[in-house]
Amino acid sequence: MSHLRIESLSKVYVDEYRGENVVALDDISFTIEQGEFVSILGPSGCGKTTILNIVAGFIEPSGGRILLGDKPIGGPGPDRGVVFQSFALFPWKTILGNVRFGPKMAKRSRSEQDRVAREFIELVGLTGFEDRYPHELSGGMQQRVGVARVLANDPQLMLMDEPFASVDAQTRMKLQEDLIKVWEERHPTIMLITHDIEEAVFLSDRVIVLTSHPGRLNRDMRIDLPRPRQWANLVRDTRFSEITHEIMGLIMQGSGNADAEQEQEAVGEASP
Repeated sequence: MSHLRIESLSKVYVDEYRGENVVALDDISFTIEQGEFVSILGPSGCGKTTILNIVAGFIEPSGGRILLGDKPIGGPGPDRGVVFQSFALFPWKTILGNVRFGPKMAKRSRSEQDRVAREFIELVGLTGFEDRYPHELSGGMQQRVGVARVLANDPQLMLMDEPFASVDAQTRMKLQEDLIKVWEERHPTIMLITHDIEEAVFLSDRVIVLTSHPGRLNRDMRIDLPRPRQWANLVRDTRFSEITHEIMGLIMQGSGNADAEQEQEAVGEASP
């Protein structure tokens, strides 16, 4: 049984201004296995984040169903953790307090809360910053805290919504490599939403490509690049280049010129 199973998913919004229905997602089906890292790509407006919000339980689908393990998803829950683009840390809590929040809500003992929080703070390379507040950290460090906070909850599924989009290119590359190290050590099941083709290929076991609006499944592509991965090696790898350009071609199919230009820029965003 697949860890996450999405079956015939659809989402229709009502455009109140125009008084008509807008189909955001249409009959999408795919699975994610335990411990897999899967990214979702597609043109702007294809419904990438809508899929994440449905899987997270923030919004309801119009059709289809989603199973995590053997249980249908019917709303938010601690079995799914979300890493947002905007960091979403508690500004009044220290780094230790932020990461300890999940174990505290799970009613673990104070000593267990501290043990778990410090373990994941160390995992993301922030030992020594436990007593700092979010405003005292760089954007990249804050996002590491976001990753640690989700992992400390021990979720069945980690959802990442363009988590590195708000940091500069060099920081983004470092965070991608850090995330790879965390994934290789703990193998959490991850679904990443991104507009960056190179990021998706660098991080993922599989990349799911959606069509332009309405979002439909275009291609489910396995990334046959060896692990562990580092940017210094992959930027010279011809297979890496072949995969990114193949995905670019898929995204450009059926996209408008503006979408194609935007995605073309994304191909080189992570290059040194």
